[in-house]
Amino acid sequence: LARPDRTIVAKLTDAFNVRHNFKFGGINELSFSLPLQIANVDHQTVRNSHVDLAKVRYLVLVQIGEDSEWYRIEKISDNGAETEEKTYLLYSLGIELADKMISEYEAISITANTALIDALHGTIWSVGQIDPQISAHRRFFEISQRTSLDFVFDIAETFGVVPVFNTANRTVSLVAPDNI
Repeated sequence: LARPDRTIVAKLTDAFNVRHNFKFGGINELSFSLPLQIANVDHQTVRNSHVDLAKVRYLVLVQIGEDSEWYRIEKISDNGAETEEKTYLLYSLGIELADKMISEYEAISITANTALIDALHGTIWSVGQIDPQISAHRRFFEISQRTSLDFVFDIAETFGVVPVFNTANRTVSLVAPDNI
């Protein structure tokens, strides 16, 4: 568990009901629950401090083998008054791009790289790798009101590639499906 600046504040060893939903070319989802009460070293029941630390927009670093990915807490549910747990819904850190709106954008005959630079403008995300198969292709874009994330998905669809979000470096790459 980390603050939005990625400062680690706790290791969520008591998380349970952990579920990953990996979305090829999309924003991955993660959910888990934390018990409200845990046993301390004296075997007495105490409030789980992680429940108070885990807040909306806080981050969670998930490590599976050599791979790691950052997620952002989007929703916290009490699951009713009688339960003794809280459930957390998180999205892969690429969800940050949904916070930035793009209005009245039009570009004629631009490359995927230029479109992606424009989509990420004003965010802390940057362009990763652009598949060489599409680097010379040019397309037209017209947007009246979209989020940066929606624009990234539009670019990927228009060029026939898959967006790959590197949450550690906050980069977006566009890769041909055959090269993944």
